[in-house]
Amino acid sequence: MSKSQPRAAIIGAGVCGLNCARHLNQHGWDVDVYDKGRGIGGRLAVKRIDGLGSVDLGAQFMTALTPEFISLLSDEEKQGRVRPWGARIAYIHSKAHEQASSQIRWIGTPGMNAWLESVWPRTQIKFNQQIDKVTRGSDGRWILGGTTTAPYDCVILAMPPKQAADLARDTPLEEALRAVPMTPCWAALALFDQPLSVDFDAAFIRIGGLDWIAANHTKPGRTPHPAAWTLHAGADLSNELLEKTTEQVAPRLLSALAEALGTKLPNGHIPLTHRWRYAAPTAAQPTGVLWNPDLGIGAGGDWAVGGRVEGAFTAGRLLAEAVVAPR
Repeated sequence: MSKSQPRAAIIGAGVCGLNCARHLNQHGWDVDVYDKGRGIGGRLAVKRIDGLGSVDLGAQFMTALTPEFISLLSDEEKQGRVRPWGARIAYIHSKAHEQASSQIRWIGTPGMNAWLESVWPRTQIKFNQQIDKVTRGSDGRWILGGTTTAPYDCVILAMPPKQAADLARDTPLEEALRAVPMTPCWAALALFDQPLSVDFDAAFIRIGGLDWIAANHTKPGRTPHPAAWTLHAGADLSNELLEKTTEQVAPRLLSALAEALGTKLPNGHIPLTHRWRYAAPTAAQPTGVLWNPDLGIGAGGDWAVGGRVEGAFTAGRLLAEAVVAPR
């Protein structure tokens, strides 16, 4: 590596962080990506359950509006890492069922994060790395707490804004990050003794406390169980249950499902739950990515560009462009 080659640390191996890493690397930067977990994709991360295979508890599908993301998904479809999801999707409100708007909804195969391997290799990510602080040395370069790596010319916080604010403490980014409102989401996998009596594969829900339900087996590569459903609680119910245990959350989600469907459910249980404490931005206007060229620190994610997987992907590119922009 050339001594003059600039170095970047990206904290967070989600869609934003990995796309930022790719673009910076293309501009000649040496990039290290860190993540506190063991998998890639952030809310695209795949959960596995013994005997049943993979389950999508986070993002359920992707839509594409920008030429950049449309092109990427088209290339990934040719490689077999994404495909359109031809699900029958309903919109349930006030005891009424309507068909949801028709648009192409993409899914990763065999898991939602499969396509990210071509954005940034898993082998080039430092997993199980809990970065507890970032500090600026006397030479103006960044040092990551909890690591022994050499200093970095810039650091990118590709994570939820509240978590990024804790690392960006005492920088100009902190106040803006703490001001970004986010809502939580309790997610679960529900297994039933027999298939649900419904005429759809997934639904947006606006009654009963849930926000989304989906038959997990309708997606290729997932559990073949014919009565396995992913449940997402809405913001209000998730806030109400935010600090509850799995044992307390599970019956509430099943009750909410029964209310939404207006029927008694078959015998079932919830073997898997996950709490996304910072699941979605609530602001009508996204903040945009944050970058301070004087300090060499930036932050971004789906929250910066209007939510959705595509928003996170775009945020990664925007951050990289801000980093390499001439001053």
